[in-house]
Amino acid sequence: MAQFDPYGGHPHAHPSFLRTLLAGALGAAVVLLIIRHREKLKPFLVAALKELHSFKEWLLANVEGARQDLEDWSAEAKHAYEQDLARDLDILEREKALLQKLSEMLKHKEDAARA
Repeated sequence: MAQFDPYGGHPHAHPSFLRTLLAGALGAAVVLLIIRHREKLKPFLVAALKELHSFKEWLLANVEGARQDLEDWSAEAKHAYEQDLARDLDILEREKALLQKLSEMLKHKEDAARA
């Protein structure tokens, strides 16, 4: 069964194509305005670019701080995991030693009972 195409199969009628076309026309108009009025717009553009650089520096500083925090938290989590692992290994070794002692005690009792 054929699917219904609300645009009648015309790719130029699709909304995404029309939005792209409109964005391109708007961009071209902005470029033409900047070219024609660049002397009048220069102070505004310089101020806007200055703020953009300031924002970029602020953003990079905050991203770096967040990255360092994540590294610290990761190192703390790894250390806590390794401590838990060492504690669990110690408990298992103690249990193993205790089971060996119990096994030896039972063996001695069995030997004593046979004798």
